[in-house]
Amino acid sequence: MGKLPKAEVNNWLQNTKRINEESKDIERQFNKVKYFSRAHLGKLVDEKIKEVKKHHQNGAFESLVIDAPPTTRVVLPTTTLVGETTTEKNMNEIWELLMGDEVMKIGVFGMGGIGKTTIITHINNKLLKETNKFEKVIEVTVSQPLDLMKLQNQIAATLKEYLPRNEDKRIRAGNLLKMLEGRKIVLILDDMWEAFKLEEVGIPEPTKDSRCKLVITTRSQDVCLSMGCKIVKVMFLSDDEALTLFIDKVEHNVFEVPTLKEIVKLVVEQCAHLPLAIVTVASCMRGEHGICEWRNALEELSKSIQSVKGMETNVQGQLQLSYDRLKSKKVQHCFLYCALYPEDFKIPKEELIVYWITKGLVNEKASMQATYDAGYSILNRLVNNCFVETTNDGRWVKMHDLIRDMALYITSMSPLFMVKVGKKLQELPREQEWKVNLEKVSLMMNDI
Repeated sequence: MGKLPKAEVNNWLQNTKRINEESKDIERQFNKVKYFSRAHLGKLVDEKIKEVKKHHQNGAFESLVIDAPPTTRVVLPTTTLVGETTTEKNMNEIWELLMGDEVMKIGVFGMGGIGKTTIITHINNKLLKETNKFEKVIEVTVSQPLDLMKLQNQIAATLKEYLPRNEDKRIRAGNLLKMLEGRKIVLILDDMWEAFKLEEVGIPEPTKDSRCKLVITTRSQDVCLSMGCKIVKVMFLSDDEALTLFIDKVEHNVFEVPTLKEIVKLVVEQCAHLPLAIVTVASCMRGEHGICEWRNALEELSKSIQSVKGMETNVQGQLQLSYDRLKSKKVQHCFLYCALYPEDFKIPKEELIVYWITKGLVNEKASMQATYDAGYSILNRLVNNCFVETTNDGRWVKMHDLIRDMALYITSMSPLFMVKVGKKLQELPREQEWKVNLEKVSLMMNDI
């Protein structure tokens, strides 16, 4: 279940059927004619034998099936929106542009962790539930580094189509264009880091005539401008919205403790009205009722903000509070290990825990099962504290890109990692990059 035959497998099976039928036809002719009349069929038989041998060799596939694409109208899981003014204003603006006929390309712009993906996922679900204006909504994550072939495959998969890997890029783009042209589609490209030409991928230029609309989310306003988008800037939460979100995620009414009320407000202020920072710090402080713990958290947050420059780095400093509060060095290393995988990579839980065990990051127990359980306990701790998130089917975990940025920032100093994933490297890094204190190296998804 959930698998489809590859296109080349289907083609091979069809050719098998044709060759079988042609062979049977030759056999029938051979049996009908006299002995001396069979000679002229010899050449035909030789050619058919050669064709059968070649066809047999072509039947050696690395895999026979691909994952079946999701059903046409899938409502995606997402978090509750908080903010009756800021967030709803962004939602309404994007919705009006989608429903109107004047703007065909929309760029949702804002810094990392501000809630762009959450907003756009709600838009996706609203489109699926509340309107028949569009035939299909396609939402894919672009990520970095930009891989146009991967993007083509993602879009084709949502249309239950397949693009052969060995085809020329222009042919692939032309085939994808045929799949998309003339259809009322909203294409949502989440987390774009650089602009590209739509025709290079095979995406039809959104116009009133094409009936296709494009929505992108990005941290870069330049990307919006380069793609020709109408910009919708996602703003920071207001003081009240930030406090409401924090109280919601901390999961207990800290305001019931009179001595905590003012300290909690100061902690929320240090989160810079950024939803991801608020959620992460709130998750870290769940179950804490002591004023000493809250004062200590406020002190640590204040130090982080004073020690770095720039808003993006500030967020890393704020998020690092949660990392510091893991306290266990082994658990911290388990978290940092996740950064060895590429951005937006679905990390298999079993594989990750095996790596942790082999690297001595999980304390050995009396049995292997007990050791695995200890590994899962660490993984659940990371999930519950928003360091990683579980995918829909529960088999993989993913790191939010801002959380991964923080991990890479930490591992650029101590412990020292070299992470060069998806860089299309054809040779190993230069000798001077292999530092004496280098602990871990990841060269995944390269061409070395």
